[in-house]
Amino acid sequence: MRKWHPASGNWGIFGRTQGAKVAEKTGDFIEDQKEEISLRRNELEGFFSQSKDMIEESSLSKFLNDSYSINTESEQRKSRSNLASVFDLNSEKAKQNLKDSSESNFNMQLLNVGRQEQDSMYTIDDLLRQLDLEKLRV
Repeated sequence: MRKWHPASGNWGIFGRTQGAKVAEKTGDFIEDQKEEISLRRNELEGFFSQSKDMIEESSLSKFLNDSYSINTESEQRKSRSNLASVFDLNSEKAKQNLKDSSESNFNMQLLNVGRQEQDSMYTIDDLLRQLDLEKLRV
């Protein structure tokens, strides 16, 4: 039996008001929603870590493929010149430029994914705070 406290909707032996019952159901619903949103945080963290791994793999394979084609062209030039050692400044610059551009593209992709992850986590934190505020109103 609940204690007599009319302001909270508890009327002792007479029961509770409809408003108190609705407020209790709403509070339970808000708690359930908070748990669901907290679980989504873990799912999002997993998603973004997989996205970062995929970016690393794709940028590495792209860099290796491009580097291999540059080395192949350089080797073809060497074979045509019939010299034991040929230093091709243009292909070395192209390799360095490719390496720099691949690295900067990789960093930009990681930064974009990190920003999206941070935005998603902030959104989840905001939702949880809003639910806490709504629960205080109930």
